[in-house]
Amino acid sequence: MRDLSRREILKTAALAAAAAGASAPSISSAAAPESRTGAYPISLNTSTLRGHKLPIRKTIEIAEKAGYAGIEPW
Repeated sequence: MRDLSRREILKTAALAAAAAGASAPSISSAAAPESRTGAYPISLNTSTLRGHKLPIRKTIEIAEKAGYAGIEPW
């Protein structure tokens, strides 16, 4: 086995990084989840809307339209 120069090591590392990046799937090509109520459902913490002085029914409608699985009333 021959000794590698620093330049050859850097060249090989750059090629390996480029190959790894080219073969990795992009975030945009990942499949979107079918539903937000999967294994870890997400709920809206209603205290984040407290400053808007909305009735609870309107808050529930907002959470539903946004795709939340439920609410955390505060």
